[in-house]
Amino acid sequence: MYTLHLAYIHPHFVFWAETALPTSQPEGHYPYQAKRQALWDILKQLEIAHQPRMLKEEHAVLWVPGSEQGPTSSTGSVAVQSPLTLQSWALEGIRLPSGKVLDWLGNDNALQDTPQWSLGVEMEGWKRLYRLALSLVRRQQLLPDIEQIEQEWFARWQPLLQQEDHLVLAELQQHMPEVVQALNYDKTQAPFSQLRHVLLQALGRMTDTLVRRDNVGGEYSPRKVPELSVESRWTEALRRRNGLIQGVEPEFVIFRRHIQRWTRPLRVMSEAPFQLVFQLEEPTETSESWFVRLLLHSREEPHLYVPIEVLHSEDRPAILNTLNWPLEVFVNDALEQAALRIPELSMKLLRAHSGMELQPAQVEYFLMQAPALEQSGFGLRLPRWWLEESTPLRGQVRVRPLDDHQQAQGHISLNTLLHADWELMLGDHPISFEELKGLAALKSPLVHWRGRWLKVSPEDMKRALSLWRHGKPKQMALRDVLLLGPQGEHAPFEITSVEVQGWLADFLAELRGEREIADIEPPTGFTGTLRHYQQRGLNWLAFLCGHGLGGCLADDMGLGKTIQTLALMQYFYEQGEIQPSLLVCPTSLLDNWRREAHRFVPEIPVKIHHGSQRDQGEDFIAKVPPAGLVITSYALLHRDAEFLSQVKWAGLILDEAQNIKNAQTKQSQTARGLPSRWKLALTGTPVENHVGDLWTLMDFLNQGLLGTRRAFKTLFLTPIQRWQDKHALKQLHHLTAPFILRRLKTDPTIVPDLPEKQESKTYCTLTVEQASLYAATVDGIEEQLAELDGMARRGLVLASLSKLKQICNHPSHFLKEAGPLASRSGKLNRLEEMLEEVLAGDEKALVFTQFAEMGKLLQQYLSQRFDQEVFFLHGGTPRQRRTEMVEHFQSDAKPAIFVLSLKAGGTGLNLTAANHVFHYDRWWNPAVENQATDRAYRIGQTRNVQVHKLVCSGTLEERIDDMLSEKQELAEQIVGSGENWITELSDDELRTLFRLSADLVTG
Repeated sequence: MYTLHLAYIHPHFVFWAETALPTSQPEGHYPYQAKRQALWDILKQLEIAHQPRMLKEEHAVLWVPGSEQGPTSSTGSVAVQSPLTLQSWALEGIRLPSGKVLDWLGNDNALQDTPQWSLGVEMEGWKRLYRLALSLVRRQQLLPDIEQIEQEWFARWQPLLQQEDHLVLAELQQHMPEVVQALNYDKTQAPFSQLRHVLLQALGRMTDTLVRRDNVGGEYSPRKVPELSVESRWTEALRRRNGLIQGVEPEFVIFRRHIQRWTRPLRVMSEAPFQLVFQLEEPTETSESWFVRLLLHSREEPHLYVPIEVLHSEDRPAILNTLNWPLEVFVNDALEQAALRIPELSMKLLRAHSGMELQPAQVEYFLMQAPALEQSGFGLRLPRWWLEESTPLRGQVRVRPLDDHQQAQGHISLNTLLHADWELMLGDHPISFEELKGLAALKSPLVHWRGRWLKVSPEDMKRALSLWRHGKPKQMALRDVLLLGPQGEHAPFEITSVEVQGWLADFLAELRGEREIADIEPPTGFTGTLRHYQQRGLNWLAFLCGHGLGGCLADDMGLGKTIQTLALMQYFYEQGEIQPSLLVCPTSLLDNWRREAHRFVPEIPVKIHHGSQRDQGEDFIAKVPPAGLVITSYALLHRDAEFLSQVKWAGLILDEAQNIKNAQTKQSQTARGLPSRWKLALTGTPVENHVGDLWTLMDFLNQGLLGTRRAFKTLFLTPIQRWQDKHALKQLHHLTAPFILRRLKTDPTIVPDLPEKQESKTYCTLTVEQASLYAATVDGIEEQLAELDGMARRGLVLASLSKLKQICNHPSHFLKEAGPLASRSGKLNRLEEMLEEVLAGDEKALVFTQFAEMGKLLQQYLSQRFDQEVFFLHGGTPRQRRTEMVEHFQSDAKPAIFVLSLKAGGTGLNLTAANHVFHYDRWWNPAVENQATDRAYRIGQTRNVQVHKLVCSGTLEERIDDMLSEKQELAEQIVGSGENWITELSDDELRTLFRLSADLVTG
């Protein structure tokens, strides 16, 4: 059993190995060292070295404890009697190029023990030192230097350590095993300082190697006659791999002095074993002045701080005497550097050498310059309260109704006025107007208030004073109370408490979900049965809409948004509602709503407003049924807005409310401007593409809740979309949660009512024909990418996505040709195989595609292949035919396969006869795909639903599917996924996305 060790003997890394038991060695040699061949075998198996010619022997002196019987082994396997002394033994090791050593240290898989050998305990320490070197190079914490090694001169990159790096190095010293010092022992130095010196030398070699590792400048030929100045040769050598400089020694000696003089100020701060620290001390009972004191902070003993004045004292700490370092010179040099940062103070400190008293104005100046001092390598010890956040200004407000009769009026809106009493706090103490005025006048972050010093925000003081001067609001709208909340983003200071009194307290507790909304009796005229969570949904809808507020019912598709809405209509009908309500939905769902209304609320008159023969103008207004339900489409909402807006609607309901997500469209603007007493939005995807969708939805439901579009973009949209700001996300949720009710099929309270849904991805291979088309298309895309930008580039990317998805579907889909379909598409082949199993088990399947052309091809091929009718529903399917296909599929044994276009068939259908769902191609929008799946996985389904997502391996389909997991996490929080984000990728990212893995092709 061998133990492999790594040491550093400047300027080389050296491997050596030892055995558990002594072996025969020449006299004076370490008896436990492994033979050269055994060491070579270990390095070869570890893949550190492959060729013997790379190996160079290194002869060194190994210092280890021992006795008269001989040395000890670092493995501790052989006991040696005491007393022990430090003994020197000859040792042979193998040195390798630094780059090879660093590659090995950077490979986590390589640092593993085996049955034949184990790694020395120091290996973890070397690995940590490598990570520190890597960090320094990435942060460009480097200084150029020149070094002489074995009569040759080299340009070098040396590490420039900051305080956090010194702390890492000090911790590493504490835990580095003694074996690291065994080859570097020097009796004239303290062991701890000696170890630090070894680590600093090794760190310098690591950083220099890392900088040069990827350099392609080549070696410097020593035979080349130098024609350039020494400065030019040095600069050139800094860019070369070996850094060798040609020349004569005298010129290098002089040049090194210049380099050292140039870099000395930075070296002083980086290499000294101490750090100069500025300690700011507050006034005390015995001293009314501030004081800045200078301290020395030990790098090796992080808890040791030594006042400057003890340098010349008889009580000088022992550690200062063990350091081979000119501390007085270090202090003077460091203060010269500090003078560049705080010239008004440092020169006085330079003369005083210990510290000085400061006036408040000087203290403020010093504190403002403190970050610059810290960045320059100085230490700071400041009052704890200054290091924390500014002492906050906080508001407390008590809100109560203007009168106790407001609630009895039966209508509360966001504009309902409330009485407000304000109190302002600085920290935990009330502050008066005169006190606030005095502090604001100072315009300083450092203030003395009520006997103590505080850090404050002058900007907050100014804004709070402005509010007070203009009069604290005595009345506030309910909207403003909701916006205040605990976050206080819509006030000039944080609101720590909003005390609500009277009936308003009960109302807000129920609105915010802090108290359960009281159950209402299910309406007697409702002919269905509400599940327990649907009853809670009805309670919530009745509460919001009954108070004149708008709400979004965002339950998962299949959980019964339709019947909850109809139950609400029946509830208001039985409460004596006399005004009609307007329901807007996609054209394809008009008949579905009509049938569901006749089924569940037969007492409520229903009028379909659709078609060329529809009533218009005064005829329409005259024929609107009192307390009835008018159902129309989004297409007609704007077209007939003139007379639709003349009806006094009780409620306005938007089904599939994501249709108004684009705030600029006419139908969205019409929906948001149409007057009604209450509003309701139904959607399974309240946020389909980005957070901007939520602003449009909320502006429809409760206008002004989220402010203007511009303010919303600044406060929420940009921080969440661009920076994934969790704080902004939390604020947005706080504001909108009272008006959105979302339940998932996975909720513990709902799961018992539904069977399981099992999702899986089925990976398909391209045929040779598909691969050829794919590769040729990608080549064409790459040629155009570099030539386009802006909208033209986005258009190219989106068009390219469509083409590549068509190729993955089937060559005929891409080529727009009428020809044989069998065996030409790996995806179609796999779908055919899986459908065979479905039909063999007497089960049914839905097949979704986003392309109508592909849907026609699938219908044609599958009907011939399985010798049965295959339905195909798309955007052009007439309403009557759509209804017939759904009823036929649900009630009869055949057809067993239903092909649907994603947009036309993704919402509003109940197809629970199927328990298999195939996504033939992907729209890469998880929310939309889930809605399509929910045609089968919904209330009424009695079997487990299998969801199969077909993905072509080695193509953009597989790579985007991998990326979806990250997008899905954000989508589940509040942001959805579309395809537009792909257009924002760089050219290189798009090439990686589009490229074809040729090894994943059938044949």
